[in-house]
Amino acid sequence: MNDKNTEKNSRPESNDNEKNSGNDLKRNIKIKKITGYSAYIYLALAICILTALTIGIFSMSYDSKIPSISIPEVSLPQNQTQSQLNNNTSSSPGNSEAPVGGNESNVPDTIDTRPMYVNPIENGQIAKDFSIDALVFSATLKDYRVHTGVDIAAPKGTAVRAYADGTIAEIKKDPFYGNTIIIEHSSGLQTIYMNLAADIPQNVTVGAAVKAGDVIGAVGDTAIIESADEPHLHFEVKLGSEFIDPKEELAHAEN
Repeated sequence: MNDKNTEKNSRPESNDNEKNSGNDLKRNIKIKKITGYSAYIYLALAICILTALTIGIFSMSYDSKIPSISIPEVSLPQNQTQSQLNNNTSSSPGNSEAPVGGNESNVPDTIDTRPMYVNPIENGQIAKDFSIDALVFSATLKDYRVHTGVDIAAPKGTAVRAYADGTIAEIKKDPFYGNTIIIEHSSGLQTIYMNLAADIPQNVTVGAAVKAGDVIGAVGDTAIIESADEPHLHFEVKLGSEFIDPKEELAHAEN
């Protein structure tokens, strides 16, 4: 009887031990799980901290490379009174009577409005044309010959004017065409005025500069070779060494 009781009493103790060992095993498993999760959490925190440090270092190095730009301060002009505005306007270069830079201007006070080309005889009419290729009849010599200029009809004493700006190159008495004045122009152009009166203005001398329209003499009757013709100016034009038709030049001239 005692042995049976002993067995009965020992069985509960063994059951209690088994229960305690089972509980310890479950507790150990839970602790291991918690420890495993903690490792993951610490690893994640470490990665976050490392990432934050990397971004901070990169930002600091990038900011150090950006040049600093200083924007100058701009002060707005203060309101000016009407008298100050008037003073500024009167002292502006456009309204100043003093030359700019203290130097006198080379612009002339008056502008020359005279034409570039002028008809030697005002409202003159051509009585005999230029003819270098075909012969024309000479009333004086009673024969046919070339005519290297044009005869512009005009009464004796009519003023003869310079065709264009130039320099008087020669004043002479031609044995056939009488008193003659030759004017040199630009670009190799030359004009010749023949059958002039003997009286020549005092300012008309060799080397003198003349402007278009300046009076250089008067119509005369000194051309022996054309003495039978009506009073006129024998007018010739040369370009280089070649005679050209004066009528073409006079088409651009003004009276």
